[in-house]
Amino acid sequence: MSVDLWDFESTPIPELRTPAAILKEQAEIFNQKMQAKGLFAEVQQRSPKDAAKLGFALDVVVPALADYRLRVVGVSFPIAESYPLRVTSDFGDFPFGADAESEDHLMHILGEILTDASLRTALASLIANSNL
Repeated sequence: MSVDLWDFESTPIPELRTPAAILKEQAEIFNQKMQAKGLFAEVQQRSPKDAAKLGFALDVVVPALADYRLRVVGVSFPIAESYPLRVTSDFGDFPFGADAESEDHLMHILGEILTDASLRTALASLIANSNL
């Protein structure tokens, strides 16, 4: 006779909001705000050098400029864990990347990146160049 030792009733598997889901939420918000400007954001899975990790990137895509892609932020983390994770971006005050230890920490880092003045300048340039 088999005995069920999993006991998911008393120790359920917690629901997590993954880093990819957070990036997708931000892409959707961007798309609602920037659709009329001819830009859209997209999250894609990418392949980190370490096969034991997952990677995702949020890009801004400009269809009018031959689908030019501006990498806004990337994240990578071990497959069986969401945190800690590595955040990389050319925007914000993270020239060598940053480590996020939790969802709250990731949200803080993303907030700094997505409101960075140099990102706003890049977006303005993409909009202007796509209207030529």
